[in-house]
Amino acid sequence: MQWSGLWALPRISKELGDDFGVLPFPEDGPHGAPAVPVGAYGSAVSARSRYRAAAKEYVKWLWVERTDYQEDFSLSYGFHIPARISLARKAARLRSGPAADAVRFTTEHGHAQSLLWTPANQTAYQDALVRIIKGGANPESEVRAVVRKVSAELDRVKKKR
Repeated sequence: MQWSGLWALPRISKELGDDFGVLPFPEDGPHGAPAVPVGAYGSAVSARSRYRAAAKEYVKWLWVERTDYQEDFSLSYGFHIPARISLARKAARLRSGPAADAVRFTTEHGHAQSLLWTPANQTAYQDALVRIIKGGANPESEVRAVVRKVSAELDRVKKKR
């Protein structure tokens, strides 16, 4: 079992051939559903910027008009699912095997990471995972510590709004 990002799919395919698969996180209890957290593809324009109009035009150009750039990024530098479903459907490399499964699972069960999930939250979570997986730390106490840190970070971020 490997817990990794999809960016590693080309290397995994090279090393293992077709002897692997991808899955969403399993449903949580009888009323849950599988989950596929999805990050990236976020663009933000500051409402206070003197260059807001130019920034909005740039974001539109990059994410709406330049589909060739999205395809290049998604398929030329590891494996990423294009932000637009129409691009994922037409990309030949994403139509079979584990790549097709990843696209399907993401389309059916994916949800974007909240913008409130800040780098500080991510670091607290990842550091706890490292301590648990590599160092044998107690999962319960590590997760409790992450909850405390994340709660404080969420309070901080919400105050700035």
